[in-house]
Amino acid sequence: FLPEIYALGLRNPWRWSFDRASGDLWLGDVGQNASEEIDFIEAGGHYGWDIFEGTICRDNEPDNNCQLGGFEEPVVTYEDNRAAVVGGYVYRGAAVAGLSGTYVFAEFSTGQIFALRFDGETASKQQILDLSSQIASFSEDAAGELYVLDHASGNANAGTIRRIVGAGTPPVDTFPTLLSLTGCADATNPALPSSGLVPYTVNHPLWSDGAEKDRFLGMPEGATATILADGDIDFPNGTVLRKDFRVQGDLVETRLFMRHTDGEWAGYSYEWTGNDAVLVDPAGKTKQVAGGQQWTYPSRNGCLACHSSAAGRTLGPELAQLNGSFTYAATGRTRNQLTTWQSIGLFATALPDPRPAPLADVDDAAASVEDKARAYLHVNCSVCHRPGGLGAGNADMRVAVPLAQMNLCGVTPTEGDLGVAGAQRFAPADPARSLVSLRMKAIGAGRMPKIGSVVQDTVGTGLIDDWIESHAACP
Repeated sequence: FLPEIYALGLRNPWRWSFDRASGDLWLGDVGQNASEEIDFIEAGGHYGWDIFEGTICRDNEPDNNCQLGGFEEPVVTYEDNRAAVVGGYVYRGAAVAGLSGTYVFAEFSTGQIFALRFDGETASKQQILDLSSQIASFSEDAAGELYVLDHASGNANAGTIRRIVGAGTPPVDTFPTLLSLTGCADATNPALPSSGLVPYTVNHPLWSDGAEKDRFLGMPEGATATILADGDIDFPNGTVLRKDFRVQGDLVETRLFMRHTDGEWAGYSYEWTGNDAVLVDPAGKTKQVAGGQQWTYPSRNGCLACHSSAAGRTLGPELAQLNGSFTYAATGRTRNQLTTWQSIGLFATALPDPRPAPLADVDDAAASVEDKARAYLHVNCSVCHRPGGLGAGNADMRVAVPLAQMNLCGVTPTEGDLGVAGAQRFAPADPARSLVSLRMKAIGAGRMPKIGSVVQDTVGTGLIDDWIESHAACP
């Protein structure tokens, strides 16, 4: 090492700190797409990047035998498709005696905070807090008490500072444990919505591993929703969205997404068992459903990773998605959804004139490949890949953004190339070198979307490949 270099082999350290009692240096290192890690930093140590990501061999050098010998191993790694580790501090305060001597760190997107114990040989971590916010950093005061800095509003220039204190008496979770008790379902047949919910559909459904979905909206009596400049809809406090998922015809899950009286949104997942659905643990779960397919019931904070404030929280209900016909089973009438919503008084203001063009569905034979592909990326990818979103890099996949401004075409990837020589985010006429296609086809590390999908969308990937092939050069 040159004398000015203290340690090597770190990819993207996001917050490091010295233990005020021992002087030890701790660091959270953000992974590329496979693993996050916590490191105990020593002078002269080499921590493996870019030969290793965590303890996973990247195999990107011809003479690399992928041996950890000569490299410092992480204290702990985890590979669960989270967004980014946020390093914290070894707790030396007095307010929470049980944390004394533990290293406290967090996950950016989920708001989960962990305590790590390490005796020099073995390490164990335990989740201690679960916030509904994007955690950016920690801070420590003169007494050794810890503070959490979060972006609860989704605005990088504004947020909240919270102090970690003793738990006291934990609040009672009073949310109904059965779907039939929520008021969002027919009490005698919870598979049906309650009479106050309005059914709706979207022009271009999100890919959900092949599941069929039914959607419903409920708003407080007399309340109205506001149409925003970009076509998103801001719903009032008390709004609830219900979505039912069926796999091979079997009802497997119902999700409720609710805006509480404090203005914050929260998601609740119900697992169907027999004639009712049971509230899933806040941590979520995974199980096999019809045909042996793996199905993920999201954690409550996991819901907010996709339903981010940058994406408008509710995702599906936007003007370009709702501007289409729907047949209402209760009356047998077919009518434009936006016209219906306006006529029953759901909007606070008049609809814009002209209305946004409907998003093209992947199966719309009359729509162009360009329009269908851009709609697909908007629905499935722009939730994270937009300004202020959780996606790594600077790609912007919203449908209104011209291709020349999406930071895709001809751009060298900054978050890994999946081992493909000459890879670009979008390589004109060459899907085999285009990560926007390759990540959709990947299973496991490097897959997009990261959360909630393990089944390749062959129709969607075919559409994106056709779109890439239709462009001989970048704009």
